[in-house]
Amino acid sequence: MRHRVWHAVKMPIPQHCATGDCSTLLNLAFVGIALAISLPGCAITQEQRWARDDARYAKDDALAENLVSADPETRASAEASLGERKTLFISTLIPAKWIDALRKGDQQRASRAVEALAKAEPPGSKLMLAAVPAKPEEAADILSGATVAMIRIGPPAIPDLIDTLSYAIEERDRLDTKIDTNPRATIATVALIKMGASAVPILVQYLDDKAPKPADDRRRTPQAVIYALEMIGPPAQAAIPSLIRAIRTDETRDAAAAALWRTGPRGISLLVQALSTKSDKIRASATAVLQEHEKTMEFERLDAATLAKVKQALNKERARQERAMQKEAHELLNAGFECMAAETMLGFARQAASQYQYAASQPPEKLAVDLQKAGTDYGEKCGGFWPRFYAFQQSGAEGRKSLYQRCLASIEMKGHQGQQVLEKMCSDFFQWVSAHQR
Repeated sequence: MRHRVWHAVKMPIPQHCATGDCSTLLNLAFVGIALAISLPGCAITQEQRWARDDARYAKDDALAENLVSADPETRASAEASLGERKTLFISTLIPAKWIDALRKGDQQRASRAVEALAKAEPPGSKLMLAAVPAKPEEAADILSGATVAMIRIGPPAIPDLIDTLSYAIEERDRLDTKIDTNPRATIATVALIKMGASAVPILVQYLDDKAPKPADDRRRTPQAVIYALEMIGPPAQAAIPSLIRAIRTDETRDAAAAALWRTGPRGISLLVQALSTKSDKIRASATAVLQEHEKTMEFERLDAATLAKVKQALNKERARQERAMQKEAHELLNAGFECMAAETMLGFARQAASQYQYAASQPPEKLAVDLQKAGTDYGEKCGGFWPRFYAFQQSGAEGRKSLYQRCLASIEMKGHQGQQVLEKMCSDFFQWVSAHQR
C-alpha cells in the first residue's frame, strides 16, 4: 500500500494542474500518505481506544493514591516516577483527592495532599481554590480544611489568594453581593489574616506596583490588596505609607481610608489629620469612615486622648459641612427664584406676542425683541438650575434638612408679617418645583 501511494505521488502532474485546479488530487495524496503510515495491523476500534484510555486513567489514579499514601516510601517512589510530569500531574489529579479527603474528614490524607500540592511549581494553591465549590452550601464542610491548607503553603500562596479576592470584589461591585458569601474569598481572607504580618511585605509590593506582573491570567487589583490589608488589621501597620498614597487616588480612596482605621491608633490619627486637608474627596472619605465607626464598640475602646481628638475633629467637620450645605442651599434657592421669575416673564412675552393680532399696542419688532430676550434669560437662568437641584435632592447626606426648611432659614425676615411672606415664597417655590417634576 505504501508503495502504491508513493507511486501515485511520484506520478507526472496531470495537465489540468497547470491551470491551478489540482487541489483535489493533492488532498487525496495526503490522505493516502496518512493511511499508509498506519499499518493495517495497528488500526484500533473506538472501544479499544476507550479501554486504553480507561487503563491509563486507572494507572494515573493509582499513582495519585500513592502520592497521598500514609507510607513515606510509597510517596517517595511515586514522586520519583513522575519525572518531568510532576507539576502537571499533581496539579491535575491531587486537588480532587484533597477535596475527597476533606469531605470524608480524613485530615491526615488531606494533609498529605497539601504537601504534594505544595511541591508543584508554582504551588497548587490556585488549583486548590478552584476545586472549592462556588456555592456556600456545598463548601461548608471543607472551608476550615481548605483555609488551613492555604496557611500551610504560606506566602507562596498569596498571589492566588489576591487573585481570588480580586474576582470576588469585582463580583461584589457588579452584582451587589457580599464577599463573605463567596467560599473561595472567605478562605483567602481568613488565610491572609492568619498569615498576618508575614503577608504584609508582599502586599505592600503589590500596592506600590513594585512586584513583577503575573505571567499568567491571575488578577491583582489594588482594591483586593487594600481589602486584604484591612482584614489583617493592626499587623499591617507597615503598609500605612502605601495606604496614605492610595487614599489620594479616586479608585482606592474609600478602601484605603477604611484600611487605615483597621491598622490602629496611628492610622486613626492620620484619618483625623485628613479632615484638615484641602481635598474635599479625602475629607469625605475620612469622615465617612470615622462616622461609620462612631457608634461601634471599637470606637469606644479608643484611648481617651484619641477618642477626644476624633470627636472634636468630627464635630468640626460636621459644622463645616453644614455651613457648606447652607451656602449651597442658599445659592440653589436664589437660582430657583431667578429661574421661576424668568419662566414667568417668558410666559408674559409669549402671551403678548400671541395677543398682538387683537390689540396692536406694541410694534411687532418690539414684541419679537422682548420674546427673544425673555427666552435667552430663561435659558441662562434655568439651564444650570435643574441639574443642581436634582443633584442636591439625590445626594441624601445623613442629617440633612429638607430644602424647604433651608428655604425658611436662608432669607432673613423679622416680624410676623415678614415670616408669612417668606413662607408664602417658599411654598410657591415648591409648588412650582413639584409641577415641573410631574
